[in-house]
Amino acid sequence: MRTLVTICLLIGFQFTRGQSTKPSITGKVMDSLSGTELAFATASIYRAKDTSLIAFKLSNLSGSFKVAGLPLNINLRVIITYSGYREFRKEFMLTNNKLEYDLGTIILSRDIRSLDEILVIAERPPIVVRKDTIEFNANSFKTLPSALLEDLLKKLPGVELGRDGNITVNGKHVNRILVDGKDFFAGDISIATRNLPANIIDKIQVVNDGEEVERNPDAPEGSIGKVINVKLKKSIKKGWFGKIYAGKGTGGRYELGGIVNSFADTLQVSVLGFGNNINKAGFGLGDLQSIGGFSRSGMRAAKMIDNGVQVNGVSLGGIGQGIQESNGAGVNLNHDIGKKLTLNVQYFYGQLKSTVNESNFLEQRFANSFLITESLQSNLINDKIHKLSSTFKWKPTPTINITYRPSFSWQKNVLAVHRTANSGNNLYPLLNNLVNTLSIQDISKSINQEIIVNKNFRKRGRSLMVGFNFTSNNTESDAYNKSETIFFDVTPSYTDTIDQLRSRDNEKTVYNLSMNYAEPISKKIIVRISNLFETSKYIDGILTLKKPDPSGSYTMIDTAFSNKLGRNGWKNIMSTTVSFNTGAIKISPGIGYTFLHFNNRLGKSDFLKQNYSYIIPRIAITWKQLTISYQSTVIEPSGNDLIPVPDNNNPLLFRFGNINLTPVLSNLVYFDYQYFNNKNATNFFVYLTGGTESDGIIYSRYTDSSGVQSAYPANVDGVWNTGASISFGKLI
Repeated sequence: MRTLVTICLLIGFQFTRGQSTKPSITGKVMDSLSGTELAFATASIYRAKDTSLIAFKLSNLSGSFKVAGLPLNINLRVIITYSGYREFRKEFMLTNNKLEYDLGTIILSRDIRSLDEILVIAERPPIVVRKDTIEFNANSFKTLPSALLEDLLKKLPGVELGRDGNITVNGKHVNRILVDGKDFFAGDISIATRNLPANIIDKIQVVNDGEEVERNPDAPEGSIGKVINVKLKKSIKKGWFGKIYAGKGTGGRYELGGIVNSFADTLQVSVLGFGNNINKAGFGLGDLQSIGGFSRSGMRAAKMIDNGVQVNGVSLGGIGQGIQESNGAGVNLNHDIGKKLTLNVQYFYGQLKSTVNESNFLEQRFANSFLITESLQSNLINDKIHKLSSTFKWKPTPTINITYRPSFSWQKNVLAVHRTANSGNNLYPLLNNLVNTLSIQDISKSINQEIIVNKNFRKRGRSLMVGFNFTSNNTESDAYNKSETIFFDVTPSYTDTIDQLRSRDNEKTVYNLSMNYAEPISKKIIVRISNLFETSKYIDGILTLKKPDPSGSYTMIDTAFSNKLGRNGWKNIMSTTVSFNTGAIKISPGIGYTFLHFNNRLGKSDFLKQNYSYIIPRIAITWKQLTISYQSTVIEPSGNDLIPVPDNNNPLLFRFGNINLTPVLSNLVYFDYQYFNNKNATNFFVYLTGGTESDGIIYSRYTDSSGVQSAYPANVDGVWNTGASISFGKLI
């Protein structure tokens, strides 16, 4: 057994709170003027002697609460708080003869002073709810001195951390993590949760993602993601803090890393670095998709397991397969340039080396036969990523916000595969035998420029958003493929050999201009008009070269496996939505019109012009925590599906493209129900979706008598998609 011993040094400090058990105190909280119940008031129980927190609960919708699990025979203090009201406090004691203390009705009076000014810091409530903001007092949740942000988040009611690093709050996905309201490594969740020490955190605030609302104002409330804002303690905001760690184990296993942060009033700088060979991924699936090396070369199956990544069945680190070695470094800078301009710059470098050995067994059933394929595969992977991005936010006037986001990324993916495989069916136990060596190198570069201007007018609810985006992606790929396949279904058997260099140059440039205008007709009715105009240029060239003789170089063009696809086009999406908000129910019907135009050229002569138009209806109905919506979307076929050049990197499975593919019209119905009970910290989440596709793209597969398969994309009607997600959680 291999072991790893890690030594961790944290620079900072932490307060800890005592914890006890049994019986309870009850009460009901009401407003002194209106006599209405106050939901989500916080009832906190402290030891009267040292003000250490024992337990807390939030009042339910009727204003009632019950705090159970309290100690006996000691002086306790209950403090009832609600934002904008004077607090209520009372000391009491529970004994064997009095296991429950009933406060009856607690009347809170309004107070214009801020909450923090009227509360003793040691007795701040654990949770404060203000409209759509939930605020957690970090000191109320006990963690170890070596704890990180992710350890603290796991203790917060309603917060769930998935094994893939994603976070949900009351069932809603967390999109970004900010530090003191500023970007921290471009909002990367994993970098923040696994590097920020818990003992330097004062509060954790959870709010709706305002940027997501700006991009899609008509999105149902239940579908809006969350943003976590980490508020640091004032004592460390004018200094530096961080952590360093290192570990050494048997078998050459090691782990080391560190993060150093320097925070001032207007300048924040964070520097981190790490390295290990114990299967911790250096970067995530989102990096691979956004930078594009894998997505443009055919990412058809991707998943994340145990914080690791797997693409097309090949491990990219951290999923418990093979041996992974990763390292990386990065720097994040936030600077307030005056009162109207803020700047964020972040750079990150990551490298991942991996060795994976796989054994696969595949059985396919046909009408009167079957095909069995067995394979052994060894994969060597070496990936590198450089990411540089920045954000400029300028507020020239109180009603205008301008955001500019330039970014650049470079990625190199190297994959070496050695594969042996054989296939058989009910007539021939051994149809073929394959020995294949494949070496692929992808170099991807991506540039993105985005400008968003938001204008709010004097009339409440009237707003205008204008956005411009430019994206340029380029991937150059070289694949050296050598294989020898023996076919036994004929007599005598014969051998097919491949020795080729397959070079692929993929370029895509996109410009788009978007606009969204909101006009309030009345207090309950808002009309939104939006338009998106986009132009694009796509070039996908494949050149396959063979050797004129075994000892020569790759100079002979294989015309059967070479061609070039050029695709220029534009699209315009116009939509109108009317929102009726009665308070309890919000209904938002809308209709849109989408027009697409493409010019396709294959090689030097073939030319295909395509025009499509669609009327897109949609509607969303929200009642309390329930949202039901219907939406139609148009999905364009990917370039990888369009180019009709056979991909023979796997000699037993040829993939083809289809230049005649048309866009997919998807009609989906969403059912979203979210329930969170603050009284007993219980959350319940149900998400259902289902719908059909017109001209859906599926791959039809043909198997010849030798066991070689060919896959072709085609448009078909009647494609069904269904999905369901149900979760239940309770804080114990």
